[in-house]
Amino acid sequence: MHFDDPHYRRIESTGTFDGHHSHAPRSALERDLARNCLGLIDSLASLRLLLSIPRDLDAQDLLGQSMRVLLRSHEVTRCSVFVLRAGLLTCAAGASLGDAGAGLRDDTGPIGPPRTFRLGEGIMGHAALERVTLCVRDVRGEPRYLAIDSCPRPPRALVCVPLLSGPRVLGVLNVSYPDPRNWAPWQQQIFELYGQVIAERLGFDPRAPTQVIIPVRPGIP
Repeated sequence: MHFDDPHYRRIESTGTFDGHHSHAPRSALERDLARNCLGLIDSLASLRLLLSIPRDLDAQDLLGQSMRVLLRSHEVTRCSVFVLRAGLLTCAAGASLGDAGAGLRDDTGPIGPPRTFRLGEGIMGHAALERVTLCVRDVRGEPRYLAIDSCPRPPRALVCVPLLSGPRVLGVLNVSYPDPRNWAPWQQQIFELYGQVIAERLGFDPRAPTQVIIPVRPGIP
């Protein structure tokens, strides 16, 4: 069969290849497959937008634009980057969705006293210390989770990606979701690609503050 064959039809949610429509609902497997395919396409589009951010931006503008790209392209409540300065992870940039209809809000500026995390403290601190991506389905069942007091809408699902540049840990990318989620392997890989892009820009920006780039602690692989 060729694609120009008159009997060829796209597979629609209520159709079949032979052109006869079926009113049977799609199975859960079909729905999950369709959702994952759309999510992958959306994620790759986000990655392309990240790569298109100009390289001549300073570190703060780079982080701000990166957060806005991620938030506009995913069903997230908030995304942020915490940079490692003198052994502490401190929020450097973030964006979140405001109340219904309020649109995008830039959270780069501090909301009350800035929350910091030590290496190994909270999910974020563990991601930086262990240099691994942590995908948490529901923070309510995660003993390592520490809430940020200034966060107006606490997350349920959370992804923490360490930003690595060779042997150095630059910080952590955080992506929050309002509902519990089961993570597919490709989703973790996409988040790690986001982290690689951001870390590459931070690590090679000659104007980036030197305190952003801190060598990893001795003994950490």
